[in-house]
Amino acid sequence: MQADLASIADAGFNAIRTWDLPPDWVLTAAASNGLSVLAGLGAPTEGDFGNAAFVDHAVAAVRTAVARAALHPNILGYLVLNEAKPESVVAAGEAAFTEYVARLVRATRETDPRRPVSYAVWSTSLNSAPTGVIDFVSCNLYGHDCGRVRANIGFDGYLEWVKSGHSLPLLVTEFGYSVSPEGQGGYGYGGNTRMEQAAGIAREWELIAGHALGGFCFEYCDENWKAGSPERKDPHAEEWFGLWSTTPQDAVARPRPVVRALSEAFQLTVVEPRDMCRAACGKMRLLVNSWPQTTVVEYRISYGPWTPLPRMSGDWCATEMDTARLAGQELLVEFRSTAPDGTRQHRERHVWIYDQVPP
Repeated sequence: MQADLASIADAGFNAIRTWDLPPDWVLTAAASNGLSVLAGLGAPTEGDFGNAAFVDHAVAAVRTAVARAALHPNILGYLVLNEAKPESVVAAGEAAFTEYVARLVRATRETDPRRPVSYAVWSTSLNSAPTGVIDFVSCNLYGHDCGRVRANIGFDGYLEWVKSGHSLPLLVTEFGYSVSPEGQGGYGYGGNTRMEQAAGIAREWELIAGHALGGFCFEYCDENWKAGSPERKDPHAEEWFGLWSTTPQDAVARPRPVVRALSEAFQLTVVEPRDMCRAACGKMRLLVNSWPQTTVVEYRISYGPWTPLPRMSGDWCATEMDTARLAGQELLVEFRSTAPDGTRQHRERHVWIYDQVPP
């Protein structure tokens, strides 16, 4: 486990997500590797959500878990449960399910009032998410979901669609692609090549960074037990989502090309402005997330001189540029970063400046 956490940190990740609360030594090991933890609390996702004894038992277990987690300074927040089974939600009714989640959230807040709380859902189940009781919306969002919506509006439009209908900030709690031998491929559910996995996840990470609080890529290593016998690796898509590959016979995790693609993306992630966006003239913020060890981050406007982008704190570099005299112009905003070994990353954003942002 220590080696796994070190590999995650060395690749540039700064946080991990768990489905239930791991032992204290794992949380401590994550902290020693500079990793924050979005802690899952493992509340039941199926059962009689309207049964008082069932709910009381779940609430008591959550209180116990949070009391232990709260002692660790690297806890980012809590997810009380993940992807409730639709049949259980329907059987109990929306009111009973919302009250179930509300009690779990209240118990978490009462035990640790310092950290935010949410509940992870599929994008297709957002209408069942009790947004009135959580602090942020947590969505497990896959490029192969809602194919018609994504095909018409793109993944960035898909993110905006997910954000519509509520005013809470969005955290993408799962995204990724499976490289299983079976499946449709072409960025679909399974059957993707390793290079499709790398390109798809790196592209979606940049879009997530511009539309959400952040994202957790699914998943660290293959779940070889998930679709069949744990003694063999089945060709089903669910067993091949790992950024690192493993087999039932060999527990050593080996990085797939997506790890390098994400490491390069983490070196220079442009959060603002978004590509192909419209901006009102006045002030435009340039906001970049970049590894602290990056030697320098620079930007330039429409092939002008390169200018250092000030590092504000930790991973963040930001400034504001005056666009008052640029109304009606299309700007090419370029960013580049230089690592200590001299390697560079380069990003481009196209921005249209208007007197007013058009409707």
